[in-house]
Amino acid sequence: GQLYYHCLLEQPNFHHYLIYQYYHYHQHKYTFRINNINLKMEKIKVVLADDHVVVRSGIKNLLENEGEITVVGEASNGKEAIVAVEKLNPDMLIIDIRMPEMNGLEATRELNKNPDAIKILILSMHDDEDYILQAIECGASGYLLKDTSKEEFLKAIKTINQGGKYFSGDISQV
Repeated sequence: GQLYYHCLLEQPNFHHYLIYQYYHYHQHKYTFRINNINLKMEKIKVVLADDHVVVRSGIKNLLENEGEITVVGEASNGKEAIVAVEKLNPDMLIIDIRMPEMNGLEATRELNKNPDAIKILILSMHDDEDYILQAIECGASGYLLKDTSKEEFLKAIKTINQGGKYFSGDISQV
């Protein structure tokens, strides 16, 4: 494998194509090295919105320990989430539903009025059908329950970041 890549890189202008293909094939955001060529890929930038500081802190630690995701901002309600998104321009907003001042559904609806709307993942303890349907109607890209596994949470973030939709297995039965 390494000899093959070395031969490709020796061809004029082919290393740019190879790096492009590698990035688009894997769609990961990390640093990699091919034959002394370093290329730093951007991490997925996330804003977290939850009215519980301990929950935000735990989610932030979980995400940042993965290395592919960075939390660029935090909010304790929907209004703060909107301000953070507009100011920080993240790739994704991860938001709870029930928060003071403005809930997560209202914030999702407001943010989706923009034609270049941010990707939004609802992370909630509520598995109520009404909440799930409202989240879809408001334009959420995904909905996960807070008791989801770390692996499913990360899979949802990566799927949504790549332009997909993600709803946890329990929810998809609704």
